[in-house]
Amino acid sequence: MTQEQMANDLGVTVETVSRIERGVRGASIDLMSILSKYFDTTIDFLVNGKEIKECNDLFQGLDEIKKAKVIAIMKCVIENI
Repeated sequence: MTQEQMANDLGVTVETVSRIERGVRGASIDLMSILSKYFDTTIDFLVNGKEIKECNDLFQGLDEIKKAKVIAIMKCVIENI
């Protein structure tokens, strides 16, 4: 896959993909979410190279509404760090 293909699939510029790959810039939480779906993996894996079991356990047993609320809270926390 080329950077151009990936940029088109993700709706970002080739320059954005290039900068993220080179570590010049990080990806926003929204883009991380898109990337995790695109590569069928978790944000934990994208960031750490491994899944964090505790995060996966956090969502077990929660319905979709509660999962969405937890994600919204996590986004808010991350944006305000």
